[in-house]
Amino acid sequence: MDVDVDLNLAVRLLFTVLAFFLASVFVRLWGAEGQRPQESCPVDQEEGKEAATEQQEEVEKPSREA
Repeated sequence: MDVDVDLNLAVRLLFTVLAFFLASVFVRLWGAEGQRPQESCPVDQEEGKEAATEQQEEVEKPSREA
């Protein structure tokens, strides 16, 4: 009878640990979805770099003039 109780608790504990593990995996996957880069091809990546450089230059211009 003690073995039945121990086995029952072990199975419950195993499924609980598995549930927490799967939940953490799903949370990480959902969190990573929003962080994907939008530039998918090299042309888009180059355009993105150019746009970022232009924005940085615009931000630096007022500080140089002051």
